[in-house]
Amino acid sequence: MHNRIRNSALAVFLLLAGSTAVLARECQDSDFSGPYVVLVGGDIINVAPFFTLPAGPFSRLALLIADGKGKVTVPFAQGNYFGVIFAEPFTGIFSVRPDCLVQFRFDVPPPVQSSLPFTGVLYDHNSTVEMILSGFGVAIHGSQTRQQVAGCRLSDFKGAFEISMSGVVLNTPPSFPFPGYTQPPPPFPLGDFLRVGKFQSDGAGGFTMDVVTSYNGTNLDGTIPMVLEHITGTYTMDSSLCKVALSYKLNPANPASPTIVVDGLMIDHDRLALMFLTPGTNIRGTMNRQ
Repeated sequence: MHNRIRNSALAVFLLLAGSTAVLARECQDSDFSGPYVVLVGGDIINVAPFFTLPAGPFSRLALLIADGKGKVTVPFAQGNYFGVIFAEPFTGIFSVRPDCLVQFRFDVPPPVQSSLPFTGVLYDHNSTVEMILSGFGVAIHGSQTRQQVAGCRLSDFKGAFEISMSGVVLNTPPSFPFPGYTQPPPPFPLGDFLRVGKFQSDGAGGFTMDVVTSYNGTNLDGTIPMVLEHITGTYTMDSSLCKVALSYKLNPANPASPTIVVDGLMIDHDRLALMFLTPGTNIRGTMNRQ
């Protein structure tokens, strides 16, 4: 009797152990392959003596292509350093561990001009990587989400979306990126920026937004409470990247009014990652189909 009980217990243990082994997942380099939309943000705190970058907010919108063999190319990347924006395509290498942690090293051009280490984790059927910059005096977090569209046309961006954006508006640091450099003053009041609302694209190059925006706690004219803004604008499509470039006038009645530009990379037909390209802003966000 005791032997039968012992043997039955052993059989159950082996069965459970086998089930655990079947469920356990091991990752490899080939699991990370294809195009990924990258949205990164955080703060540069103190990078001396490695770089000559000002402390302050940072954002990046990029398209990364992994070859599944340890190399990545980034044909499109916009980096926002304290409100100064750089086009900075780059390359890098990666290694996927069996536990699905991913080690990256990106060779980033000026103003960084260095090799940066990131650590991430691959999940959701290899479609997403969450990562942080794992070296230097920074606090930067980002997501990579597999891009599931290609060869996009104007009509591929059509319909109703919720839009959510946040960040800061600020002045350019003195002597950055080089002595004597100046850029236009920020188009919005300095301080925190928040926006939520509905975005409607016509699929032919035009859009409208009905949004509530907090310009450092007030409306654009300094009044409170916040009221609904109705914004109209246009967009273009870069078919090779599935990149939408949104553009609108801050005050359409005034030809001299600043033009606001926002880039969006399509993840699929229902989701976009967004970043302001207007100097003096460090603002990023998302758009999701309603």
